[in-house]
Amino acid sequence: MLFVMWFEFKPEHTDEVNKLWREFKYPKEVKVIGRYLLIGRHISVAIFDASNEEAILKITYPFRNLGIPHVNPALSLEESLKMVFTPKGYRSSLKRILSSSFASTKWSK
Repeated sequence: MLFVMWFEFKPEHTDEVNKLWREFKYPKEVKVIGRYLLIGRHISVAIFDASNEEAILKITYPFRNLGIPHVNPALSLEESLKMVFTPKGYRSSLKRILSSSFASTKWSK
């Protein structure tokens, strides 16, 4: 499943975050699509494909003391429009997504 993570950090942690990003290795089960820095915002962004929650925790855990990671699942605009504007629509697509093995954890119910 595709995810977008934006990581907010305080200006005083810039050097530590910079060092960690340079040394950080994504878990092998994660396919990185892109990494970005929002100039002047103290926010880094990563777009990646991950198959489970453990992979996400492996990404966010090293940064836990330096800022706040926000991770959200993402759909392409085209795919989400198909879900909303089809006869079966949003509810059937949402049901399919929520019944997937990834979304069936205790914290997602």
